[in-house]
Amino acid sequence: MERDAILVEMYKAHLKSKDAFTDRMFGLNRHYLILIIVLLLVGLMYTIKGGNLIVIPIAVVGTVVSLLWWFNQDAYNVQIKVKYAGILEKMEEELPISPLKDEYQMMKENTSKKKQFIFPETLKFFAAATFIIFIVMFCISFITTIMMYLNL
Repeated sequence: MERDAILVEMYKAHLKSKDAFTDRMFGLNRHYLILIIVLLLVGLMYTIKGGNLIVIPIAVVGTVVSLLWWFNQDAYNVQIKVKYAGILEKMEEELPISPLKDEYQMMKENTSKKKQFIFPETLKFFAAATFIIFIVMFCISFITTIMMYLNL
């Protein structure tokens, strides 16, 4: 009986750490999103005004931030899969019930009837799209700056 109590406490602690990890990731995504939107707006504003020398560093920073956001999404997806499939599911095998496995089955049944919205993939798409936008912004500003200095 003592072994079961220890296992339940370990399960609760690990589930709580997974929830905290997910909350941190949502917070991190929010920060990336705000930073990228600010960089895009400032970059586009200076692009329209013709401030190409200011846009170049903004585009470089935006490109790096978009790339970091992409890598963070990948790292998060790997870690959360390990926490779910690797650890919590193994703990559930020792418990009399499997709440996470049951919840996953119910979600799978409900979403199989309608289109599923995949949040992490959407964020990765947004990171890739902003990466491309910042690259284009950099190229336009760089070429315009060179043409301006060469008086073309």
